[in-house]
Amino acid sequence: MIEGLVQGRYEYEVQNRRDLGRLWQIELSELGTRSLCAVVCTEDPGPIPNRSHVRTKGFFIKVRGYRTSEGVEGAGPLIVARNLEVVRSPASSLPALGRNVDSAGAWLVGLIALLAAAWLILRVRIRRRSAAPAIAPTGRGASSGTEGEFDWLIGRPDRGDRDGP
Repeated sequence: MIEGLVQGRYEYEVQNRRDLGRLWQIELSELGTRSLCAVVCTEDPGPIPNRSHVRTKGFFIKVRGYRTSEGVEGAGPLIVARNLEVVRSPASSLPALGRNVDSAGAWLVGLIALLAAAWLILRVRIRRRSAAPAIAPTGRGASSGTEGEFDWLIGRPDRGDRDGP
């Protein structure tokens, strides 16, 4: 069994083998790769738009060389099959979030979302605390802008408490 995205479709007859009849060659690739696989169908697969996701069962014939439209050379399998099955049309070929995601993947996405939300909440709370003004000490020794403003920290009486000059 092989699956892939349709990249091209060609119809032809082999001139020296008329007994084969008309053949349809479908070029398949995987999303994000340059690898190509040629599937030769012995029955008309019907109109299949490019970028459709298809699946088929067939026989491996050989590895064939090819050159892409960009000039990149490669090699890929040549498969002969009866027909193709369209899995998804081009509009739905790109996987959407939540579609065809296994349970481990769904848990992973959920966990990442939860951690991101917790991180944002903590970040906002920390910013609020650091942006809040510091509370000045109250009572005796409160900041007065004088030279002895921090004397209360080391236990010395304020200079204003002393009698005399």
